[in-house]
Amino acid sequence: MVVNTVSDKQAVHALARRLLDGEEPVDPSVARVVDDALRGRSADPALHGAALLLAYSTDRDLRLSRSHSRGWVPGLQELIHGGHLEAAGYALPRLKAAFPRMPFLDYMAFVFERLPSAVDNGREIFVDDRTSDVQVVSKPGADTVILAFCGASNQLGIAINLIDRWFARLDAHLIYLRDRKKIGYTAGVPALGPDVDGTIERLRELVASTGARRIVCVGNSAGATGALRYASRLGTERVLALAPITGGPAYAKKVLPHLPPGKPRWWGDLVPLYRKGLGVRVHIMYGEQNAGDGQQSRRMAGLPGVTVEALPDWDSHHLVGGILRAGRLERVLDWLVLGDGVIDLGMPIPAAVAAPTGPAEPSN
Repeated sequence: MVVNTVSDKQAVHALARRLLDGEEPVDPSVARVVDDALRGRSADPALHGAALLLAYSTDRDLRLSRSHSRGWVPGLQELIHGGHLEAAGYALPRLKAAFPRMPFLDYMAFVFERLPSAVDNGREIFVDDRTSDVQVVSKPGADTVILAFCGASNQLGIAINLIDRWFARLDAHLIYLRDRKKIGYTAGVPALGPDVDGTIERLRELVASTGARRIVCVGNSAGATGALRYASRLGTERVLALAPITGGPAYAKKVLPHLPPGKPRWWGDLVPLYRKGLGVRVHIMYGEQNAGDGQQSRRMAGLPGVTVEALPDWDSHHLVGGILRAGRLERVLDWLVLGDGVIDLGMPIPAAVAAPTGPAEPSN
């Protein structure tokens, strides 16, 4: 792609985007355009991501003096969201050294230190398409399909490309779901159907196409709400709900004054749904020191098939980081797929290691 002048911001952005998407080769002419645009004080996250990717691809210094943290940190996020995890891992320690007081970089470094290696187990290669609300990842021969309900920022606590490293080790198909309306999937997923009924019908078809006989669900925040709502209608065996929004009068009283005009009161109340016993095994987790999440989670305690667990010494709504800090992420995901008879969620947990308390930006 030819860029005649770096003052053409749209053309420079398009070039950077193509490089991140693997549609533009790494060559000196591209590097020169990116370098000139950075020196022109561009704040484009895609441009900064492209610069980090070029440095990794050519094994060169990042030359962070060309810009500032407000550009480089979003650039790092562009690498992660684009599936360039090796390049992100290359850039992270250098960014941390240059910008030592940024909680987000501390948190990402903590996650990357524990990130599983890519697996070669026959599973379909996956890179998140952020424009897609439904993504199916096949694992040949798997008998289980995981429906993963993203939260309001279209992630599962951390970027999908990161959490997928943990999912990839499981013997299961994945169906990633997003709710762009951010209303707990109460209007369905438009890419699947016009409403909840149509969405569930199409989800059944997608599950059948994988050949799996078992369905399990996982979600965080409003995504956990969707997982809990859809579970009974899909014949789900179990649900892992991380800091779910379960609704009820107390939540309504807290949220209603801040609800934008015309925004639906979507949360309802999940307690009556589970009071009658649905035959679904549910495990709910929340941060022990997060009062709001505790209230929303504990109101489900004692319902048929439901267990509720407070994660010690964790106050963030972003629960994946807390589970990872406790050394339990693999275990809870194994429980989701393998069940109580194989994985005991009541086992003593490893001593927690020091870690940041959560990202410095929303990632639910």
